[in-house]
Amino acid sequence: MKLNALREQLGRADVETLSSGWVDTRLISAIRWLIATTALIHIMLDPKQPDRHVNLTYALLVLYTLYSSTLYFLSMRRSPLFTFVKTWSHWIDVAWFTLLIAMCSGTNRIFFFGFIFTTLVASFRRGFAAGLSVVIVSTLSYTIVGYTTETASPGFDYGFDVYRFFLRPVYLAVLGYMMAYWGGREIELKRRLALLKDTTLSNPRFGVDRTINSMIERLRDYYDADAGLLITTDLRTSGHLLYRAQRREAQATARPEAISPELARRLLGIPPSLAVGYNRGRGWWRRLSMS
Repeated sequence: MKLNALREQLGRADVETLSSGWVDTRLISAIRWLIATTALIHIMLDPKQPDRHVNLTYALLVLYTLYSSTLYFLSMRRSPLFTFVKTWSHWIDVAWFTLLIAMCSGTNRIFFFGFIFTTLVASFRRGFAAGLSVVIVSTLSYTIVGYTTETASPGFDYGFDVYRFFLRPVYLAVLGYMMAYWGGREIELKRRLALLKDTTLSNPRFGVDRTINSMIERLRDYYDADAGLLITTDLRTSGHLLYRAQRREAQATARPEAISPELARRLLGIPPSLAVGYNRGRGWWRRLSMS
């Protein structure tokens, strides 16, 4: 009875975790739609904005509002298409806001807050590396594109406040770095808690081999490694057994393999308080895809 109650509780916790993830996703989609709609209403009510490429700016904002509405609709339906778009949604938003800033010089102060939104989403959804990448690209985009369009506007005055203009990128860089750091720390702590929950729960009915393989797979997935190895000593034969877990391969029922004493001696020559990791290195395209 206690075992069934524990399973039921764990199943309910997994459902709550999944539901909370989709709740956060719908909230992000709703905020994106609110930002797009607010920016569109603002430039419609303010006669001074936009001051260049008026029709094109309106058209882009309408398209971005439709894009945001579509994402919100897909998130409500939990569509598989949204799962694919969600991976690159923060980069798509950066491209949208950069394009909108390039189209007009007067409304760049409105779209500046869009970069803060994309940084926040990338940081708390993908971690520190993705958040920092968005901060760097957003800061450079706002500075270069904003300054270029400002100086290219017909009413440009060479005596404009340079310090105030470049103060916004500094704010964006500092606040973005803080958000990326906090977002990365939150994701890391959640992953550690999930790892501790998975490694402390084991069913003796499945046997020792399956329990060990499951723990290695959890550790391999936590460190995002291609493979994980564990060497144990067989008390019956005094030999050594090698457990192996590899990416994209089911190892829950894999049997351990015996290894030679020489190989075991080399691998076990490390102090028990240390672990060994080997990084073969990745191409820039793989690092970008992981962010």
